[in-house]
Amino acid sequence: MPPLDPGELPRIAAELALVLESKDRKVYARYFLGGQDIDIPARSGYSVGYLIAAEAGKTRTLEELAAMGPDEVCIVEDDALRRFSGRPAP
Repeated sequence: MPPLDPGELPRIAAELALVLESKDRKVYARYFLGGQDIDIPARSGYSVGYLIAAEAGKTRTLEELAAMGPDEVCIVEDDALRRFSGRPAP
């Protein structure tokens, strides 16, 4: 998968932050499936997820990443998406 164009990241991160907990199949398809006529790169959710994991790995060991619970993962995701989208800290 080609890397995500950095110019696309703020918009995609802002969108993802709004639908992160969605169970809607159409939302999932927009970010994780290919072969669609959409206005963002196909499967861009994987690229954003990689960037979130890379950011988290800057301050945590691999073992610490693997041991993260769901609540901590949500905090890391929310923080990274906020920063990627350019929103100020709360």
